[in-house]
Amino acid sequence: MIVKDVKFSDDFIQFQFEKNTHKVELNTVSKIFVETNDTDPLHEVLVVLVAPDMDIKIPVSEESLMNMLPRLLDFAGFDDQLFIQAMSSTENKQFICWQK
Repeated sequence: MIVKDVKFSDDFIQFQFEKNTHKVELNTVSKIFVETNDTDPLHEVLVVLVAPDMDIKIPVSEESLMNMLPRLLDFAGFDDQLFIQAMSSTENKQFICWQK
């Protein structure tokens, strides 16, 4: 599912989709990865949070990145260097930045 908007609290992330809203408790996230592709110079980069019953795909924009990155860094062991590397990738690849 592609996210339109993201809001964070201390305990959960709220995602706004096209037609509904979904909350995910932070302690239920099992993996965070960045998905990149090689389709064109304006390729879409997605941050994917794997939660129970759903993979949540967040398109990366300057605004979403500024809101998201500080919260992603709260996950103990989040690999910020790999995240930076993923932001410049032009390959079809998944960069696993954090996993339980």
